[in-house]
Amino acid sequence: MRRIKRRDRKSKVVRVMSMALLAAMLAGTGAMASVSATEFIGTQYTVEETSAVLYSCKGTVAYASPDFNSVMVTTINANLPVQVVGVTSNGWFQIDLGTICYVPGYSLTQEPTGEAKVVYTEEQIQDFIRGTYAYYDNAELSSFTVEEIEEMNATMYIRYMDSFLAGNGLAQDCIVQTTGDTLQAFYEEACQEDSEYTYMSMRNFLTLYRNEYLEQSYWGPCMSVDELKITLNRALRYGEDEFITVYKNATVGSDKTKMNKVMSQLKETMLAEQGVMFSYQMSYGSYETEEGNTASGWILEFARG
Repeated sequence: MRRIKRRDRKSKVVRVMSMALLAAMLAGTGAMASVSATEFIGTQYTVEETSAVLYSCKGTVAYASPDFNSVMVTTINANLPVQVVGVTSNGWFQIDLGTICYVPGYSLTQEPTGEAKVVYTEEQIQDFIRGTYAYYDNAELSSFTVEEIEEMNATMYIRYMDSFLAGNGLAQDCIVQTTGDTLQAFYEEACQEDSEYTYMSMRNFLTLYRNEYLEQSYWGPCMSVDELKITLNRALRYGEDEFITVYKNATVGSDKTKMNKVMSQLKETMLAEQGVMFSYQMSYGSYETEEGNTASGWILEFARG
């Protein structure tokens, strides 16, 4: 799937399971922990030996030691059996992957989940597409070529995807802008890379791709005040109260005075045309492009109201 490449300004919340909860989970497998605990010198944890097979959850990461600051050894696909050989006093599982490593307690479960990565209800899907003011009919959807899809701007392509979600075409026939493939081919390739997608309906898979595309569209970079305005209008249409975008303009460059003038003009325009007020924070710095390169520009954090 197309993934968003940007720095997350929100701090990561780390969940740690208690020893009692871990023990209860292992008890459900029939595993018995040994009476003696092994103490690791120079560390702040002990390991209680056990033997059980649990299953990996989505996003399971194995570390060299039971510490998020330690070296990441590998990632584990969802719903795979994992041999547990110990439980640490700070809420991690010690596992054997051919080498001993550790995963957070919440990363394993007693049974395979057998669930999709994301499951959207019909009510949620209808809520997502409510901001689309018009849809293409079935004949229009069928007539678009790959070249026309690739040339669509974000507003038009979201309208195109939402037309399928509105029921005006079969989701499998939607052309994926980033690859030129049909959604059916894109879905099959994704399932080969990660079997968890196989639990998703084609309609849910399209919704997932559509939502990631929409979020990516806010990021920019915007090259003019008009592009900033379009991005703001899109955020308003789809109910985004907060979002981040990048403004990159050769005339403005890194000049803060010129950038303040741009933002002042934008606020006046949005108030006059949409009756909308927003606050923002801005800073000039580097950001990562979709291709993984580093560029510089104004990083703008918008908040409605």
